[in-house]
Amino acid sequence: LNLIHYKEASLIGAYGNTAVQNAEAIRLISNRKIDVKWLITKRISLADIGEGIDYIAGMKGMKAVVTKF
Repeated sequence: LNLIHYKEASLIGAYGNTAVQNAEAIRLISNRKIDVKWLITKRISLADIGEGIDYIAGMKGMKAVVTKF
């Protein structure tokens, strides 16, 4: 955040889905019409957040999820 603040950098996000598309995706996932379990390739605890950041930064998997355990 310091780099953004002091260097006056801009952080711009992009999201290409509509609310209707999001609702359809949730419906398909919740009805188990499509399998998305393979998207989460690592689960880590909050205590191991550094490991998760290294995992994603090193492009070792698709998505790391922080769990409460």
